[in-house]
Order: sequence, then C-alpha cells, then structure tokens
Amino acid sequence: MLENNTTYYWCAKAYDGIKWSDNWSEVFSFTYDTLALTVSISSSESNPTNSSPFSVTITFSESVTGFAIGDITVGNGTASNFNAIGNPVFTADITPTAGGTVTVDVDAGVANDALTGVKNNNAASQFSITYDNSAPTVAITSSESTLTAISPFSVTITFSEEVTDFTVEDITVGNGDASNLQTSDDTVFTADITPSEDPVDVTVDIDSGVCTDAAGNNNTAAGQFSIWYDTSALTVSISSSESDPTNSSPFTVIITFSEAVTGFVVGDITVGNGSASNFQTSDNIVFTVDITPSEGGIVTVDVAAGVANDSLTGLKSNTAASQFSITYIVLAKWGTAIWGQSRWNP
Repeated sequence: MLENNTTYYWCAKAYDGIKWSDNWSEVFSFTYDTLALTVSISSSESNPTNSSPFSVTITFSESVTGFAIGDITVGNGTASNFNAIGNPVFTADITPTAGGTVTVDVDAGVANDALTGVKNNNAASQFSITYDNSAPTVAITSSESTLTAISPFSVTITFSEEVTDFTVEDITVGNGDASNLQTSDDTVFTADITPSEDPVDVTVDIDSGVCTDAAGNNNTAAGQFSIWYDTSALTVSISSSESDPTNSSPFTVIITFSEAVTGFVVGDITVGNGSASNFQTSDNIVFTVDITPSEGGIVTVDVAAGVANDSLTGLKSNTAASQFSITYIVLAKWGTAIWGQSRWNP
C-alpha cells in the first residue's frame, strides 16, 4: 500500500528471454499524495480587542511555496509584517481601519505544496474579531430633583456598555457616602447616597479609569452630579404687636421667614379689607409692612406658598403662612346739642 505524501523511485533492466541486460534504465520517480493542502487562521488575541495592530497565525497542513502577504485578504484593516516562522506557519500583523468587525481570509489556490508544487491549498475558514477602541462613557442621574429631603436617596449610574471591576468604592461622594451598589447587567447600576449633614450640597463623581469594557478600554469620567439636601421647610409667620380689636390705621404687621429669602415683594402680601404699604426689611428674613383697613370689621393678611425662595440655593420655596386676622373698629364721632344749634366734634 502506498503511503501519502511519499515519493517513490524505480528503474529497470531489459530481459530478452535469455538473459538480463547489463545496464539499468534511468531512475523514474513519482509522489503519492491524496491529502488536501489545508490552511487555518488563528490569534491569541481576546475577542473583542483594543489592540492595534494584533497578530494572526496562518498555518498550512504542510510546507508551501508561493504564499505572500498579498494573499491575505483583510476586511476593515490591513496586513503587514509578514513572516514565515517555520514553513508551514506564517504570522502577520493586522491593523484595523475602524471600530467593528475585522475579518481575515486566505483564498483557495494562493499557495502550492512544497513537495510537488502541484497541489493547491483549500480556502481557510474566515477569521473574525471585533475591534473596539472606544472608551465606555458613564452618566449619573437621579429621580430626585435638584433639592431633596430624602436620605438616603438613589442615583442611577449608566455606562455606554458592559463594564467589569466597577465597585462602590469607585463612587466619590462629596458630603456623603455611597452604599448598596447593585446591577443586573453590568451596564446600569444603582447606589444609595446618604448625606453627611443638613443642609448641604451633595456631589457624586466617577473618575476615569475605574473600570473597563470587554476589550480592555478604560472608562471616561462622568459629569458631576450635584443635589442640595435640606430637610427643613421654608416657613413664614405673620404677627403684630397691635391689640385685637384695634382702631389704629394703619397698623404694622411683621412677616418672619425661617431663613433668608429672595423674590418676596409687597405684592405677595394679600390683605382682606385693606391694603399693604411701606414694605421693609434689613436682612431678608424679617419684613415689616403697614396695613391700612378699608372699613371697620375683620382685616386679614396672608402670604401664599411659593412666593419666595431660600437665598442660599434658590431651590426651596416657602410654605403658606397661617392667616393673620384682626378686628378694626371705627370710632363713632361725638357731639353736643345746644338749643337751636348743634355742634359735632370729630
């Protein structure tokens, strides 16, 4: 039985029926080879990869001739640095053109077996790898508004792709602490933020390079998240040193906020059966105003909710004041009567 990939040689002598000739014929040879000339493409690079260039290994089933760098077809990239590290094994560097899938092919018939030069290679199975050189981005958001009285409150941390090695220690909190980091997909995370004091501006940051995507790219830094934590309401009260009932017109009322405010004006004071004037303050906390009754009876003074904001942040609106009420008495005029005439004295 003939063996594959083996060369056989033979020669002959003539025989005339009586004797053999003294001379041998020339030597003839042939190579028996039924095995296909196959080729495979592989790489030690992980998939996806951010390496550029990366190396591929092209391995034929036996030594070949005629194989050159131009026989390597690259989709979304180029081949360079072509080397035979021991025929039938070759290496080449692949430089991706852009992010995405990179393919490497070796077509059929680009090389011949070195033994006979007759057998052409079969096509290689396509090698495919994803090139990713984009850094994962990250954003920090919360369902809480720019002002919150909740502690702890939740923030959502959203990466542009799956990441590894992101931990609660990678969250930097100004004036607070982070805890209870959770995720179900390694892309969207939630964490609880507990403010350290009240009131205070709480900030949340994620630095660059604290985690990586599957290709090994480091994340970029997140834009800072900031929220004002304040559990105290902005309250307001209305009072007066005037006795009740009163016959003073005008009389003074005092409007006192729980902290300094902005945006509060005389038009924010609602007077029932009267009008407000001479509006003054020296500290934007305590305001005075003169109330002039329109007629005798009940005079009311109100400050509605949401007419002023705290001076510190401008985020917190006041609650409504309890209504101030006082009775205004109009004194009757007196007079004396003289026979035949009358005199009235105001």
